Amino acid sequence: MEISDYKRENDLDLSKPIIETYSFKDNRNVEVINGKIYISPMLFLASKENPFKQEAREYPIDFGYPSQNKCNISISIPEGYAVESMPASVNIGTGDGIGSFKFMIVNNGTIIQVASTTTVNSAIVSADFYPVLKGFFQQMIDKQNEKIVLKKI
Repeated sequence: MEISDYKRENDLDLSKPIIETYSFKDNRNVEVINGKIYISPMLFLASKENPFKQEAREYPIDFGYPSQNKCNISISIPEGYAVESMPASVNIGTGDGIGSFKFMIVNNGTIIQVASTTTVNSAIVSADFYPVLKGFFQQMIDKQNEKIVLKKI
């Protein structure tokens, strides 16, 4: 992976979120099959597996602190290609205001823009809520790993 134009903001001001901005080139997160290009919209930022693997849980889930993770990604469509299909945008909530996942994707002709926000509002979640939390994370991971398909024009 080749990274350029790296910038980091607010890393010393604890009252503001840390913002990292960079450009990169990477061929490892792309598959070419029969002339079509398959891209994961979250690229290397997507979670690959659910951290909640148990069938049941007896102890509360401790996230440490409430958090929000926002990713804004712009993917340049290579010359000679167009979007054949993209994942649908989605807004998923856990209920009870514990967490949410927002995924928006837009094709602007030569650039695909992806905005993803994952929010966890509670530091500690009751074990009773485990099945809901496990399902929420699985839906989020499934969405992050859907593919954008580009075809030759």
